[in-house]
Amino acid sequence: MTQQHQRLAQIIQKINIFKGLNTDEIRQVLQVAKMRTFVQGDMIYKAGAPSDEMLIALKGQLMVTSASGEPLGSVTAGHSIGEMGVFTGQVRSATVTAATESGGMAIRKLDVEILMSRNPSMYVKVLKNIVSILCERIAQSNKQNEQHLKTIMRLRDAMEQKSDAP
Repeated sequence: MTQQHQRLAQIIQKINIFKGLNTDEIRQVLQVAKMRTFVQGDMIYKAGAPSDEMLIALKGQLMVTSASGEPLGSVTAGHSIGEMGVFTGQVRSATVTAATESGGMAIRKLDVEILMSRNPSMYVKVLKNIVSILCERIAQSNKQNEQHLKTIMRLRDAMEQKSDAP
């Protein structure tokens, strides 16, 4: 494996969805990945579009916005975007644009499906990772919902106290 492939393999191993893959499995992922580059302002993915590939950012910064254009966050080198849609079949939930000159490794859904069908052990590892990721997201969502509910209850109580005042 070349030094560049070793560096890319280290990055892939840090991506949550690929955690626990062995060297041969990482090599197989690298074989189907295609390098992509973007100039500032390029739209990479559009909210509502099919999730037909995922991207592992290697340089630059990507901006993530909601379908209505609200900023949701950013993606920097060493992080992935679009992987859940590739594995779940859900359409893109956000629009992703290049905030700076950027690049990464794109992995097409079709290639992932072929790769997983040829390697059941890898498929099981990836599915376990997906379950773990989804559980974490549900827990985070539950915490946020609880915080929102507490805020709503405090506001309701404050309004009731204000309306009860003489």
